[in-house]
Amino acid sequence: MRDALHATNWQYGLSEFFAGAGGLIGAAIAGRILSNTVRARIATLGFGAAAVIMVAMGLAPSFWAYAVLLTLLVAAFGTGNATFGALLTSRTPDAQRGRVYAALNGLARTASLIALGLGGTANAVLGPRSTFVVAGIAGAVTMAVAGVAVLRAQRAEASALAAAAPPA
Repeated sequence: MRDALHATNWQYGLSEFFAGAGGLIGAAIAGRILSNTVRARIATLGFGAAAVIMVAMGLAPSFWAYAVLLTLLVAAFGTGNATFGALLTSRTPDAQRGRVYAALNGLARTASLIALGLGGTANAVLGPRSTFVVAGIAGAVTMAVAGVAVLRAQRAEASALAAAAPPA
């Protein structure tokens, strides 16, 4: 932000406000979703939208455009994260919830460390704008594949339930 967008110290600090606003928006959206089927789709869409927004952030012409995109990024990611958490809680049996959360937490922390290393290296090689664009494209492709997997799993689950239902 400081180098690529020539943001002032004040603008740099203000960006936290925009991120917080996005988090509130994401939580408000996620809190309205009642169905696990919709939660799975919204989680995938939220993470995918966040990736696409990252591409736009890499191309932002000014701090103020970046600030708006940051708000949207955190809203999309927050929606995805909150719906994923609710989905995980509701779909995991009580007896296994601790193990599942421990495994997820370990995986998330490991991924964060890897992302820091990759992001720092990419920033050194490509610069901040190109790093946002490349990371956003990679995330969007990943979430497109995940979206197909979610839809297939939901269709298979619906078919299995329909086949197990007694005839009407």
